Amino acid sequence: MPYSKTAASTIQPDWVRVTEAAARLDVHPKTVYDWIRNGTLPVRSIKLGAVVRVDRRQLEAYMDKRATKVKTSA
Repeated sequence: MPYSKTAASTIQPDWVRVTEAAARLDVHPKTVYDWIRNGTLPVRSIKLGAVVRVDRRQLEAYMDKRATKVKTSA
């Protein structure tokens, strides 16, 4: 089967760099690394050489959950 970017993107999750995740969460990238390591940020991550990538869908789910908690706390 020939490679298809569309087919590959439906099979594999979108991965974002820790720096992008940090920007979206409005925290320092080191905080994201710490949260991944200690379980505060419950997302799948992969290490590609020196670069760590985070599953975009899980990051978005975490952000939605965090936003819901903030709204109910206010």
